[in-house]
Order: sequence, then C-alpha cells, then structure tokens
Amino acid sequence: MDYDFFDTLGIVLLAGRNFSPDFGTDAKQAVLVNKTFVERSQLEQPLDTTLPISQMMAYFTLGDSIPKVLAIKDPKIIGVVDDFHLQSLHYALPPVVIFLDAASRADDFLVRIRPERLSETLAFMAEKWQSIAGDAPFDYVFLDENFDRLYREEERWGTIVQYASFFALFVACLGVLGLTSLAITRRTKEIGIRKVLGASNHHIVALLSREFVILILIANLIAWPIAHYGVEHWLRDFAYRIDAGMGLFLLGGLLVFLTALLTIGIQALKAAQRNPVHALRYE
Repeated sequence: MDYDFFDTLGIVLLAGRNFSPDFGTDAKQAVLVNKTFVERSQLEQPLDTTLPISQMMAYFTLGDSIPKVLAIKDPKIIGVVDDFHLQSLHYALPPVVIFLDAASRADDFLVRIRPERLSETLAFMAEKWQSIAGDAPFDYVFLDENFDRLYREEERWGTIVQYASFFALFVACLGVLGLTSLAITRRTKEIGIRKVLGASNHHIVALLSREFVILILIANLIAWPIAHYGVEHWLRDFAYRIDAGMGLFLLGGLLVFLTALLTIGIQALKAAQRNPVHALRYE
C-alpha cells in the first residue's frame, strides 16, 4: 500500500498521522494499527509504541489471511485508524498492523471516481493505461460489486425464504377458509337457532372464531421454538449479528394471527348475517 490508501477508501485516522513521503523512516520503522489492535494489546498510549518482532508475527498484514513477518526493525506506531473489514461480516475484525510498501510492484490500483462521470473516467483511465502498458488488457472491477458478491448467497436465500413465506401464508389462508366454511356448514342450524333466540352478529362471529383462535395459538407455540432455533443456527455463521429476540417471533405470530382472524371473521360474519329462517330449513 502507499500514502493515499486511507484517503482513497475514506478510512478515518483516529490518532497520530498517516504515512508521509516527508518522513524517510516511514518505510522501515513506522506502522499504523487499527482500533482492534489497540484494544487487544491494551495499549493506553499506542502512539510511538515500539512493537517487538515476536509480537508482530502474531498479526495480519493488509491483504493476507495468515500471519506474516514484517521486514522492518523495531517499528513504531505512528497512527491509529478506525476498524475496516478485510473480509465479509462472517468473520470478526482482526487486529491489523499496516506498513508502508509504496516502492514495490503493485498488482492492483484503487481509484476513487465520481459516479456521475463514470463513463468519462473509465475512458480516460483506459487511454492512459494503453499509453503505459501497450497491448496489455485494461481490466477493472468495482469495489462495491465485490462487497455485494460476499453476501450473494444470503441475498439468494433471503429471496427464497420471502417467496416461500408468502406462499405458505397463502396456502394457510386457503386452509383456514376451507375449515371455516366446513365449520359453518356443520353448525348452520345452530347459528339459526341462536339468531332466533336473540344472539347478535358479534356473538356468532366470536362463537365460530373461538376454536380456530385456539388452534392458531397452539400452532404458534409449536412454530416459535423451531423458528428461533433455525434463525439462531443461521446467525451463528456471522461474527456480527442481530439478537433474534422473542419480539421478532411475537410480531410474526401476530401478523399470522390477524391474517387468519380476518379470513375467519369475514366468513363468520357472512354466516351471522344470513336470514335465520333459511338456516333452520337447512338439511
């Protein structure tokens, strides 16, 4: 990495200074660390702290996934940067030691461009690249697209679960509708008699809905632990995760309950509003 790495990516410098060409010793005796490094090392005053080589071997350098020995002698911390993710959120933030490597051959370049001038900027970069590299292909990727690819599997499963949930809710409503119609058919005479004896529409609706409400509550009590276990098992793969409290499942159960109750209530209200004479004639 070089002097403009943090400015290009917008990484915040929390303390100290960045690498600078004005300091000739930065390439051999200076490092920057992230906030997690300071917290893990329990450094109260990290600036100007000399890091022994034995300690350096235990930490990651930028771009590597395994520990690496830094080829500098007794480096001092000149700055602390805010934490930034080197990998997806499946992995916890590691303590990071960053050293200057501006003189070595670079395999990739990071360029910050304005979205509104994307086409012009890419054309300009391609022209400059050809003037330097000749016939070598000008390949580029967008950093945000690379980040999106890290979570493509989660997005795919999220879409599948979303459509499956809507389909399951639709099938459940059809089932509730069929059971409600069957229950009303079985109790047609009972409804007529209760209407003749002065039962209100509200009473009839409550009577027909009661048994289904109990079934819905039992179904939710069975489904909540299973859903909670499934969500917790999925979130276990993430180092940074939300707390899947019972409030989330209570809200889902409430939405299912209200949807089913609306389906039942419409059918029950239609039955309650019928002429009781027709109900008593029903065989």
